[in-house]
Amino acid sequence: MITINETLKETKFANFNSLELQSALKSLVVEKNPNKTAINIYNFVRDEIMVGASRIDIASATLNVKKGFSQMKGNLAIALFRGAGIPARYRLIDFDEKKILGLVDKITYIAFPSIRPFMPNGKIIHVIPQVYLNEEWLNVDPLFDIGFFNGMKRREVKAVGSILGLSWNGIGHISPQENLVKEELGIVNNADEIFQKTAKFSNLFFRLGAYELLDKHFKKLRKETFAIMS
Repeated sequence: MITINETLKETKFANFNSLELQSALKSLVVEKNPNKTAINIYNFVRDEIMVGASRIDIASATLNVKKGFSQMKGNLAIALFRGAGIPARYRLIDFDEKKILGLVDKITYIAFPSIRPFMPNGKIIHVIPQVYLNEEWLNVDPLFDIGFFNGMKRREVKAVGSILGLSWNGIGHISPQENLVKEELGIVNNADEIFQKTAKFSNLFFRLGAYELLDKHFKKLRKETFAIMS
């Protein structure tokens, strides 16, 4: 059983005492108002950290490169929540690659099944952050930045399903990955070991340039969206 105190602890990957995270928290924390603080953190990670290909790394590194997949965006959000004194934990899922056409480019979509055997236990692990607010655990997932999300909605990508928007007022769940859940893998307070195992394989693909097409796809969706808005 995970205790509240455990969901406030710093870990190697959720390194909220780093200079980078402490600096970010100065503009995000609203004293004596955890709800407003949580909203600020969610909005910050959602839109200041783009969905994109990056190495699996500690939270401060994700903040520096300003992009990442769900593991790293989720980890950064959890680190910031904890640094602000808000309990946060990792909900782990295996996502259904059959539902992600449009969310990723066609070549990546075709290649995803071949990636599974290289992942720990054949699972492609994604993170959905959970925070404890108003005496309940809420899914607060900042994965999709606004530009990317609007691009998917414009193209009617099935992965976003019936999601109307990404605004969150601190009440209830905001969890755009729900439509992609293939299997629930559990809830943990420390995901360091999981990240380390996944990094052995995922970072190899990154070094080989295997994520370049995927990153170009993300950028194209945003560019098209902002061109329409301007």
